[in-house]
Amino acid sequence: SFGPGDFFGELSFLDAGTRSAEAIAESNVQLYVISREAFDSICKARPETGAKLMTQLARILAYRLRRADAELEALHAL
Repeated sequence: SFGPGDFFGELSFLDAGTRSAEAIAESNVQLYVISREAFDSICKARPETGAKLMTQLARILAYRLRRADAELEALHAL
């Protein structure tokens, strides 16, 4: 489940691979999409903004990976 400010599709955004999942909205939502090409253009024009966005993306990915690892460890302990 996602809430305000969350994002998805980050893996294919980073590695240009095929998306591995779908998202279905359970209510009305506002969705913003940025292509990698548009992001790269922003980075060229405003490198500091691109660096901040990539840093936040890395932090959130690290958090998600740590959470998934903890869940797998808990399942393994059963």
